[in-house]
Amino acid sequence: MPRRPTDRAEALTTALFDRNPLSLYLSDIKSGQLVDVNDSFTQLTGYSRDECLGHSTVDLKLWLDPRQRIEAIRKLTHGQMVDQVEDRSHSPRRRSISSLLASE
Repeated sequence: MPRRPTDRAEALTTALFDRNPLSLYLSDIKSGQLVDVNDSFTQLTGYSRDECLGHSTVDLKLWLDPRQRIEAIRKLTHGQMVDQVEDRSHSPRRRSISSLLASE
């Protein structure tokens, strides 16, 4: 039986997310809980996928400056894009990570 176009599109989107060399995560904007992370994210941060899912970005200390998180959420909830925000965080081994954040 042939796949429906939506099944194909979903499979391609999943593959692009999972295999992307950039560190990616999806989170719920209200709770901050991570709903998915890719392999690049786990390699960069040192967190396993299981350690991430269901935990918030605050729990995982993905934002060292809480003001940046608050500002990003404010923009996103007002339909604005967050682009090129420099962020610093720590991995579980307390290694410093510098990154650029983009979100919509």
